[in-house]
Amino acid sequence: MKYVVWRGIVLFLGFVFLNSCAQQAPPEIKWASSLEDAFSLAIEKDQPVVAEFWSDG
Repeated sequence: MKYVVWRGIVLFLGFVFLNSCAQQAPPEIKWASSLEDAFSLAIEKDQPVVAEFWSDG
């Protein structure tokens, strides 16, 4: 009987621990189509800018 009680307590505490570690999904990313728009939005929200450049050739 003690084993069943301790097992229940351990499972409950494990569930509480894992539930407290859950992270919320990041907010939706809103991409800018121009570098100027990205900079103005970043300045407004005080956030960094990530720019990606590529070339087809």
